[in-house]
Amino acid sequence: MFKNIRIKSLLISVIGLLSTLLIGMSTWGLYSIHQSNDGLKTIYLDRTMPAVDLATINDIWEMVRKNAIAIANTKDAAFAKIKAEETVQTIKRAEGIWTKYMQTELTVEEERLAKKKLELHAAYVTSITRIFRMTMAGDAEGAARQLKDVAEPLFYDLHETIYRMITLQGTVAAEKYAEAQSEYDFIFMVTSIIVSSGVLLAVIAGYFLIRAIVGPLSEGIAVANAVASGDLTSRIEVHSTNETGRLMLALKQMNDNLVEFVSKVRMGTDSIATASSEIAAGNSDLSHRTEEQTSSLEQTASSMEELAATVKQN
Repeated sequence: MFKNIRIKSLLISVIGLLSTLLIGMSTWGLYSIHQSNDGLKTIYLDRTMPAVDLATINDIWEMVRKNAIAIANTKDAAFAKIKAEETVQTIKRAEGIWTKYMQTELTVEEERLAKKKLELHAAYVTSITRIFRMTMAGDAEGAARQLKDVAEPLFYDLHETIYRMITLQGTVAAEKYAEAQSEYDFIFMVTSIIVSSGVLLAVIAGYFLIRAIVGPLSEGIAVANAVASGDLTSRIEVHSTNETGRLMLALKQMNDNLVEFVSKVRMGTDSIATASSEIAAGNSDLSHRTEEQTSSLEQTASSMEELAATVKQN
């Protein structure tokens, strides 16, 4: 499968693949963290804080109701005026908090309840304003009647509407949490699949890569050890064209060249041995002839001595 692919290309491919998986996982993880953070931000800013603000508004309207009751039950115009001014400031505080609430993300049901709350708010403020005016005008009975017949029912409707809005925050927050949990489960599943696939792919690629590198290298080491020990009979086969294949081809050429060189050296040695044998034979023949000539010379010398003795007697 990877026989004819260069090891460099294999390494680049494997590292590139693992880098791509790492980048993909990092990107996906950052995206998931961002989504989770947005979900928490939504629950905090659009549900938790609005619930607190609505509860505060409800408490403020309770204070307004108490002031309205106190004003309706007093005949002191100065006290009524002080309480009226205090109530106006309290209502403004509630309206400021309501303005902040309206800037959050509202559901369809919240928008419907908010519209109803605004209508009740306007009607209730109009009613307690009449109570203030009647009290300061000395119409205590009218103020009490306005409180009982108009203001109190409006307050309870307003209080109930705001309470339903507070309860709705918890319901929507639970839905958001369920969505976040579902998204978390999906992200966890996809992440697990990607990580498992990446690990499996890395193991498979690593196995084939090691096999493509270690196998030929082990064979090359065996051939080099055989050559080092003097064994030139190794049969070297080249099955690829990559770096290890080129290494095996070089070892094969080296082995073949060594075999040819040794053959030539052996032929030269045989020639030298033959020439040495011939030289030894020639030396032996020359030595034999030398011995014969020496014997002849000795006989000649003996004859010359006899001839000299004879000549001397003569």
